[in-house]
Amino acid sequence: MEFHKSAEELQTLRRKLTQSQMPCRSGPKDSVADGSEEQSERLKDQLEELQDVLSEERILRKGNISVGSWNNRRKLVEISVAKGVHWNVFGKSLQGHLVLEAEEALYMLDHGMLELYYNDLPVSVQEAYELLLSDEFPLYHYSVYCYLRNLGFIVLRYKRRNDNVSKQTSLNAEEECLQVSVEVNHEAATEKVTTVGEETLQKLQESKTESEVKKTEEQQIEDERKIVVDENNPVSHYWKDEECRPLVYPSDATSLENILNKLQVIKGQTRQEASQNTSAPSKFQITYDVFQPQKNFRKTNPGLPDHSICICKFSESPPTIGEMNFMASQSYPVPLKYAVVDGKDVSFYSILDVQLPTNLER
Repeated sequence: MEFHKSAEELQTLRRKLTQSQMPCRSGPKDSVADGSEEQSERLKDQLEELQDVLSEERILRKGNISVGSWNNRRKLVEISVAKGVHWNVFGKSLQGHLVLEAEEALYMLDHGMLELYYNDLPVSVQEAYELLLSDEFPLYHYSVYCYLRNLGFIVLRYKRRNDNVSKQTSLNAEEECLQVSVEVNHEAATEKVTTVGEETLQKLQESKTESEVKKTEEQQIEDERKIVVDENNPVSHYWKDEECRPLVYPSDATSLENILNKLQVIKGQTRQEASQNTSAPSKFQITYDVFQPQKNFRKTNPGLPDHSICICKFSESPPTIGEMNFMASQSYPVPLKYAVVDGKDVSFYSILDVQLPTNLER
């Protein structure tokens, strides 16, 4: 790694950078390999162009580069020399020291704003990718960070927002309960217990009646299904097969709505219903908070972000509705976006709870 160039070398490199062009990314492309020599030559030329671009030296001013050291135990870059005007959107103060997250350090290193050291030795860009990327911070997370930062957005690690709100709510509830318990006398409390007991008994009787009615209806449906179509009907044997038979019985043909309900193999759910059935921990987490570009941004008091980002891979299964609802509750009141990474392409999606209308003829 060379830090000093002569005037002639700098002029030569500047002319080379001015004359060089990026590899062509547009135009017709072959969808499959045909094994022809012409296709092999085109592919070889494109790879050589890309290699030339990646191998070009970048000219940077030594006095404008910050210096930091990678702390492998804390998974942070500790800044020893901070230069430039970009520290209002990069880094955070930890125990009186300026530190960078892994994605911030890689981005600054990629853009020539940081000189990184590890064990008192300088680290190249390639070595930094191998050193800073991990299972907790994979490459596709960094792809989303770079994409948003290159668009001008301010991107910070996700910070939970609902803890203080929930704590304050619980404290207020406890204070209200305490005040009510002081004001209520013994007679009112006895009357309340009696009323609650009567309501509980009434609910038990109603639930018992509903269960009996449900069992009666199920038994009636089962009896009707035993009486299948006429033996002379050429399709009656379909319902006699215990292993494979139609989902709809002739007795179900009372209305179109009833038939559609029987044919609904995957039952539709709202986000609230799905969240009640989700108990297992999710592998999906909210990763970033995204802020619109602003001149007077303050890291110490950034306010609510404009969006929160959950990152998914295109090749993996998406989160379930229950997991989406749980992350939406964590992100509230900030809108939650899902960043889907497919190679170098990043797409963003929003999930809305919509009930589709159903037109039925009765």
